[in-house]
Amino acid sequence: MKKRIIFSLLLTVCFIIGINIWSGRSDVETVKAFAKGTVITDGLRVRTNAGTDKPILTYQNKNVLLAKGTSVTIKAQTKVKEVTWYKVSFAYQGKTLNGYVSSEYIKTSISNKETASTTISIPAKVTATSLNVRKKPSTSSEQLMVSKQKVALEKGTALTIRQEITRGSEKWYYVSFKFKNKTQKGYILSNYAKLTLSKKVSAVVKSNSSVAIRTGAGEKKDYLMVNKKKVTLKDSKALTITKEVTDSKGIKWYKVQFPYGGKERTGYIAANKVSLKKQIISSATKKKIGTVTADGLRVRTGAGTDKQQLSYNGVNVVLKKGQTVTVQGEKKVGKVTWYKISFSYEKKTLTGYVSGDYISFSNSSDDVIPTKSPTPTKTPTPTESPTPTKTPTPTKSPTPTKTPAPTNTPEPVTDIDSYLKEQGFPESYRSALKELHKVHPNWIFKAYKTGLNWNTVIEKESKVGLNLISVNKTDGWKSFEEGAYNWATDKFIPYDGSTWVTASKEAIEYYMDPRNFLLERGIFQFATLEYQPSYETKDGVEKILANTPLYNTKYSYKEDSKSKSILYSNTFIDAAKESGVSPFHLATRVKQEVVSNSTTLSGSASGKYSGYEGYYNFYNIGATHSTAAGGAIVNGLRFAQGLKSTATDQKTYLLPWDNQYKAIVGGAKYIGKQYINRGQNTIYLQKFNVTGTSTYSHQYMANVEAPNSEAIKLYNGYTSVLDSALVFLIPVYENMPSSKCGTPGTVKNPNNWLKTLKLGNSSFTPEFSGNVTSYTMKLKDTDSDSLKVTAETVSSKALMKITYKSNGKTTEIHNQDKITVASGSNVLTVQVTAENKDTKTYKVTITK
Repeated sequence: MKKRIIFSLLLTVCFIIGINIWSGRSDVETVKAFAKGTVITDGLRVRTNAGTDKPILTYQNKNVLLAKGTSVTIKAQTKVKEVTWYKVSFAYQGKTLNGYVSSEYIKTSISNKETASTTISIPAKVTATSLNVRKKPSTSSEQLMVSKQKVALEKGTALTIRQEITRGSEKWYYVSFKFKNKTQKGYILSNYAKLTLSKKVSAVVKSNSSVAIRTGAGEKKDYLMVNKKKVTLKDSKALTITKEVTDSKGIKWYKVQFPYGGKERTGYIAANKVSLKKQIISSATKKKIGTVTADGLRVRTGAGTDKQQLSYNGVNVVLKKGQTVTVQGEKKVGKVTWYKISFSYEKKTLTGYVSGDYISFSNSSDDVIPTKSPTPTKTPTPTESPTPTKTPTPTKSPTPTKTPAPTNTPEPVTDIDSYLKEQGFPESYRSALKELHKVHPNWIFKAYKTGLNWNTVIEKESKVGLNLISVNKTDGWKSFEEGAYNWATDKFIPYDGSTWVTASKEAIEYYMDPRNFLLERGIFQFATLEYQPSYETKDGVEKILANTPLYNTKYSYKEDSKSKSILYSNTFIDAAKESGVSPFHLATRVKQEVVSNSTTLSGSASGKYSGYEGYYNFYNIGATHSTAAGGAIVNGLRFAQGLKSTATDQKTYLLPWDNQYKAIVGGAKYIGKQYINRGQNTIYLQKFNVTGTSTYSHQYMANVEAPNSEAIKLYNGYTSVLDSALVFLIPVYENMPSSKCGTPGTVKNPNNWLKTLKLGNSSFTPEFSGNVTSYTMKLKDTDSDSLKVTAETVSSKALMKITYKSNGKTTEIHNQDKITVASGSNVLTVQVTAENKDTKTYKVTITK
């Protein structure tokens, strides 16, 4: 008993003084004291361990979510991929629970304010005549002793900085160095060491307020200006240090590079406003072989999505899934790790940059590349147009990353002109966004720089059968391309049911051009779709469900043989909590997909569809195109049965969907995992996948008008919270037209085909077909030389002109007239002129 008490006391003492007793992990740090903290966001997920890839903590079979203002006790902290996580304990439903949360969402009150960087390796040298090395980062700490000798380093001694520690106004370096022919480690004040850089190192701004960048080292140097605006950087802004300089007053400055306004900038910042990070791997570092994990991976000329795409022989370079690459180095841009790679391409070795999220490595012992950081979701348009009927949907695809924890409310923008320019919005976007800002000053507009060429995007999205539109639209909205239109019947070819046909190139340009929808309602197709519990409430869901069978309606279902009853609106809130997806988006998607009218749901969600009774698919997941009657519904309900799903998918998505609750909540988890968390986190990006993963494919719906029509429904849910800091992620393309794309103009029918052409009862060679224009006919002496001409156009809007040439004389005749065939060669010509004035000429040469 006494031993256990002593051990417990020892643990407590170790914990308080900051000794690391955690399982030997170098990235785990104990907190200097049991600190108190407060949750600063609603719906904060608690995990069983540090990292977004760890399971969410559950209590009584429900995910644990902490409300804003909840008090926690911080027991320890750990770094995972540059993110600090706290191990916390807290009161929950009368119990004390333990788990892990991201430090980003905890306001702390630690008495000893000391911060330390992660382990680094940066060369430096001593600048003082004699520099004392201490055991701890404090001037009151004992001096380091080696062989009973106090360690003091001479000027010019080479150092390696291993860690940077800030204590109040003092910045200390934890360094390694040679002393008495052995490597020693200790603490020195940073004032007396200078970086000796042979390569760039990563860093971040460390300041409570924005820091102005200067053109040189010194407070009297001019400020760096961009577009007549002073360049300032906020706390945590990523930098790369290229040089350390000391000004005439002895103040240390760093020469730094950083992205700003869509370009790489260079300037100077005081060293006390910067925190060092892990060193960039240079090209001299040991190389490693990686494998591409996504098809169509774009290679860029520099690190970042704002850099140009690498081209070879005039064609943009993309890598295939499974291709091997050699990683030569890495660079951080924001929170994303980019790899500099070399690879084989068309029998040549090329070099470029790719996002580290799409490169995997084997677990070999020579692993020198640090684990890459996850891509942030940002992740996450034209004049309004008529709302069409409900949308066809696609097949499922690979499982992406976990749903991210809720983000803090963004800070509203005050200088809208500078902000929009800094974001990279072209001039053609800004006037509309500034008008919206006047009405909604708290709204946040973020430019989603796709890096894709507009013309290429339209070409890819114009593939026949990919983007569909109602056949009832006028001809300008529908495609006449081969495979989309049947010239022999003057009919558009359906790709889903009997009414969904391929949209025209002009229709796709209109709906894909974000500038057309920068309006009060239309902009909601760019609203980010992560769950925001502070304002996405049950009442908002009910507003969206108004005039549907789901409005203020309860339903009953069985769970573990017990009957339960719940409102549909509460079900969407449960679905949001489980999936991390906006309940407003989920309700809007259901309204778009399966609501037939104010009293009826489609067969997908009625639970009564013949042959699939008792199954529900509220989001039409897996309801792929089918021209068979009810084919898409059947495909969706087969998915709902879960018979072809893996055991893991069945568990994850609550399959089979044999009651409404499982279908709504399980379907939401599917949408979260398959779309929101892989970067398709707006309605627009779900329809038009211009992200870096499965570009131009993995598109949720086929209806080209769906983003706009869903946006209007989504807006209805937000009407009571429009003053909130809503975030809109708006795509920007390369080489866009200078002004927004208009609606398709009036298109006159281009069909100039003949449906039939007959000359009496005689036959042609070849047999008549509307796409063949040249024929021959040979009459025998015994055949009648008088033939009745019968011709009919495919389109009723086309006109015919018939001429007959015989014995050297050409005569215009009419349909149903008779011609007389003379000996020798005779020629009948039928010229068909379409409504749009296109012509096609059919020619029959008759000999006797």
